[in-house]
Amino acid sequence: MKVFPFKISLILIAIFSGCAFVKTRDRSQKAFNFSISYGTCHTQIINTEDMTFTRKATIKGDVTIPLIMSEAQIDSVCKIMDKINFYSLKPEIRGDGIPDAHYTFHVKNGSVEKIVKYVTAVNYKDINNENKTELDILIDYILNIVISTQKYKQLPGWNSGC
Repeated sequence: MKVFPFKISLILIAIFSGCAFVKTRDRSQKAFNFSISYGTCHTQIINTEDMTFTRKATIKGDVTIPLIMSEAQIDSVCKIMDKINFYSLKPEIRGDGIPDAHYTFHVKNGSVEKIVKYVTAVNYKDINNENKTELDILIDYILNIVISTQKYKQLPGWNSGC
């Protein structure tokens, strides 16, 4: 019976797949971590330090689930932030239009800590990125990773109001 090599294969897959089978990872000692709270009332929070996603004010109260982001995806976020000069952005940025999207970034990169509050209008006609800022594109990149997971899709619905 070849059960032993099969078990070794599973262990190797788990190790080299970016810990996809691990529900939470402690990244508190990593040089780069970020959190983003977003929504009109900041009711959703992505946090790479404790690898959680929290949705507040659901019909079941606040719900926290494991954040499924690989180290490669987190590293990509770091590289995008470097590319768009994130660390030189003003602490508060207002986009065009009637604000209906609120984001607060809290980023730690080594000894550098940066908080950026970004308020903008969501313009769904710009789905092809024609008028999006680099910060909008970064937000889309991060959110698309999060919302594509099965755990996110299973979250309970919203409670009315903030």
